[in-house]
Amino acid sequence: MVVAAVVTAAGCSSGPSGPSEFLNSPDSSLASIAFVGIWRGAPYDMMIFLAGLAGVGRVLYEASAVDGASRWRRIWHVTLPGLRPVFAILLTLAAIRGLRIFTEVFLLTNGGPDGSTEVLLTLTYRLGLERNELGGAASGTVLLFLVLLVLTVASRLRRREVRCGTRRRSGWRRRVGPGRGCCGPCCTPRCSWCSRGLCSP
Repeated sequence: MVVAAVVTAAGCSSGPSGPSEFLNSPDSSLASIAFVGIWRGAPYDMMIFLAGLAGVGRVLYEASAVDGASRWRRIWHVTLPGLRPVFAILLTLAAIRGLRIFTEVFLLTNGGPDGSTEVLLTLTYRLGLERNELGGAASGTVLLFLVLLVLTVASRLRRREVRCGTRRRSGWRRRVGPGRGCCGPCCTPRCSWCSRGLCSP
């Protein structure tokens, strides 16, 4: 309500229905739902971001400061490369949340106006429970399941590779040879770091 009052006071409301015009207009309804989704998921994403930020080695900052790097160069060459795995995970989770979105769309616009905010789950709901077209609804859910499965497996593989690479850079490694196993307890015999010979001294 506070945001709606501020938006109305700023003159951004474009219709007689007040701030709800943002949801009633096909041009702004999807952006409004996207804003709600970002607002809802921001705390969880920020926790992951802060955890990744805490994992960037302080030694790198000290070394870059000794070399005379400015603050912006330290951010560009130390912080952002260290957060690259975190960004990959956050983008994967955002894609999964975007495909699974239903509550916000159903409560705010119910797929309208004129289908401008229709997503896969609302379409599946409409086909299965309103039109009784169970075949189309089942096909939509199976397609969604396959896409989410691929994204989940990709996210887990990425996290495992990041974990192995972190342990390798921190010195957790031992010589890898025929029958000698892998580089650490986090890895598997099919670890991509080991297959490229990065775990051996």
